[in-house]
Amino acid sequence: MNSRFVELQRRKTALTMQCGRDRERLAEVMAHWKRPLVWIDRAAQGVSYLKAHPLLVASVVAGFGLIRGRGGAQSSPGKSRSLWRWAKPLLAVALPLVRKL
Repeated sequence: MNSRFVELQRRKTALTMQCGRDRERLAEVMAHWKRPLVWIDRAAQGVSYLKAHPLLVASVVAGFGLIRGRGGAQSSPGKSRSLWRWAKPLLAVALPLVRKL
C-alpha cells in the first residue's frame, strides 16, 4: 500500500511539472497572437456597432451616393444643396437617437 502511495505521489509531481511547462509554452504562443487577436476583437466590436446602428450605415452610404452622383467625384454647389435638403430631415431624426447613446 505504501509503495502505491509513493508511486501516485511521484506521478502527481511529474504531472504538475508537465502542467507548468505546458502553461509556459501556452503563454509564449498567446503572447505571439495577442496583437492580432486584439485587432480581431476590435473589428468584431465595430461590426456589432454597425449592426446595432443601421440608420448610420444607410445615411453614410446614401450621403456618398448623393455627393458622388453620376458625374464621379466632382462636387458642385447644386449637389451640396441637394445633399443638405436630403440630410436635414434625416439629421433631425438621427441626432436625438445618437445623443441617447
